[in-house]
Amino acid sequence: MLIKEITFCNFRQYKGNQTISFSTDENHNVTLICGTNGTGKTTIAQAFKWCLYGYCDYVETEIPNSDYVNDLTPKERGEVYVTTIIIHQDKEYTIRRTLRFHLRDDWTFRKNDIETRLKVQYKDENGEQKSIDYSDGQSEINKILPEDLSDYFFFDGERIAKIDNSKDVKSAVRGIMGLDTIAKACEHFDPKRASSVTSKFRDAMARNTDQKGQLLAKELEAKQKLLEEKNDRLSNTEKEIVFYEEKKDKLSKEISANKELGEKQAKRKKLENNIEIIKKQIEDAKKRFKTDFSSEVLCFFAVPLVKRAIEVTQNADLSGEGIPDMQSSSIDAIIKRDYCICGTKLSTNQGALDCVKKEQSLLPPNHIGTTLRIHREKFENLIARADGFLSKIQDDNVRILAASKDLINTENELKELSEEIGNADEIDVSKLNAEYNNAYNSLQEKKSLKDRLNREIGSLEKEIGDLEKKIDELVNESKKNKEIQKYYEYSKAIYEWFAEGYVRRENEIKTAIHDCVNKIYNEIQIGGGVLHIDDNYHIDVLANTSGKWRNIKAENMGELTIKNFSFIAGLIELAKEKAMKATHHASDEDEMDKDIEPFPVVMDAPFSNLGTFYTEKVSRILPQIAEQVIVIIYEDEVAENALKDRVGKRYLIETVGNSKTYSIVKEEE
Repeated sequence: MLIKEITFCNFRQYKGNQTISFSTDENHNVTLICGTNGTGKTTIAQAFKWCLYGYCDYVETEIPNSDYVNDLTPKERGEVYVTTIIIHQDKEYTIRRTLRFHLRDDWTFRKNDIETRLKVQYKDENGEQKSIDYSDGQSEINKILPEDLSDYFFFDGERIAKIDNSKDVKSAVRGIMGLDTIAKACEHFDPKRASSVTSKFRDAMARNTDQKGQLLAKELEAKQKLLEEKNDRLSNTEKEIVFYEEKKDKLSKEISANKELGEKQAKRKKLENNIEIIKKQIEDAKKRFKTDFSSEVLCFFAVPLVKRAIEVTQNADLSGEGIPDMQSSSIDAIIKRDYCICGTKLSTNQGALDCVKKEQSLLPPNHIGTTLRIHREKFENLIARADGFLSKIQDDNVRILAASKDLINTENELKELSEEIGNADEIDVSKLNAEYNNAYNSLQEKKSLKDRLNREIGSLEKEIGDLEKKIDELVNESKKNKEIQKYYEYSKAIYEWFAEGYVRRENEIKTAIHDCVNKIYNEIQIGGGVLHIDDNYHIDVLANTSGKWRNIKAENMGELTIKNFSFIAGLIELAKEKAMKATHHASDEDEMDKDIEPFPVVMDAPFSNLGTFYTEKVSRILPQIAEQVIVIIYEDEVAENALKDRVGKRYLIETVGNSKTYSIVKEEE
């Protein structure tokens, strides 16, 4: 597969139509695209993915060129597209993905104002363009370069440092090496799958038995379907476990790297909470001050007058004063009731009535002594309240002043801390911790689910085995099944042949990958060491010390890049060798490789984690192993010198008038 050209139309920084034609010369298979930061280097790499698969690192509303959008009028429709022309198996394909949007009155548009369309065409033998049905366009692209494999051929410096720990690395390797074809053949004949050819023969034989056999066949089919569902769920669960393990490890590293920032953010959060508490304390103290002042202020200011009143009445004769708290109206009520409180009937006892009336004469408003006594008691109570008023107000004021001082100090501390955090505040460590906890909990749930599914699968496989034995006994008794039995045995034999071939083939490929990857690794790396590739195609570096092999953990991004570049380069070289072998030979083994095709490599800033020495080495090796190399870099003298003999085309990205939103790509001679 070769990429012939790519055209942008109003895609991100690239306003209007701009085309890059790539070198397809076998001896000068490198296209170099240079530009400074912010000019749109990464945009080119993202455009490939968006055109082929409909996704990229930008949200859809960020894709249209902002200058182009500003030139439109409200309610006008805008259009953005990327067109990629590729050559696959000697056939030229034109792939265009278009984004159309409707501009609102405020010159904005949202997700629901956007629609995207994919158009895939190819040239037939007569050179005429033929369109592939819209619904089949994406599947046709995936046949050419499956989306699962795209990260191995379109990548950046950061991605290459993490690629061997990807959860999809195993399926990616199988796709690149052509193992998927054999795997699909195995599934087609697998007797454990309800929909397989082998299972259908078994069902046919079961239908030729008695009712018991037919019931057993139905039960077997149901169990097989359930087993398939469980196995599919187990496979997805295992991928999810890898995903959450990677996420947990990544978050753990981010949290550790930002430990000091996290402590500062936690302290800031505490200070912010304290400020809210202090503000509440000040608010409560002010309310208490207002309440205390309002309720007792009259007493406080009336004290001098009250004290004077007490002095005036100090020598008054209060003798003969009546019953305390008793009123004249109360005596009227007793007389009207005709019974004294002692129980004497007043209308028949004149003496008792006279005594009651005498007491009435001593009560207010008739007797001044009683009135004076009552008021003196009120005056004394008022003075007591006034004495507590001043201390209450003083206490309230002290609390307000102390809390206000605390508030000023805490706000100043918060301001200083926020200045220390500065731009680093873009990383929310508390959010990272929450995400880590969620990832950890999800991981434990998935591991528990995996254990349960394995138990259920084991139980189902035993039940299926028992059912198959029972059905076989009944099948053998039926004379009608002799012919079908023969097909059934053939089908099982084909499955076993494919399964055995798959295992053998995968082992051969693992060995070949190991040898090829280590050959490249030793060409790049200094100091020895061997790359070990496990069953899931994850890579470790082993070193022989004192006669024993031990795992050496990569210490930095540069070492990870070298290790993983060796892995990707090994896959590319092996795929290229197998494709060439299948083209020039015709053995049965080579026939299996006929669908393997060398892929191009598109790299965005691949040398960002490498020093000068390794940049030069990688630059010299890459064009030798890949069919086509497209390198997007900041102008790098070392890389350019190493690549110069293989460069077929060179482009320079420039901004128009120092604009951050308008770049052009110029081909250089």
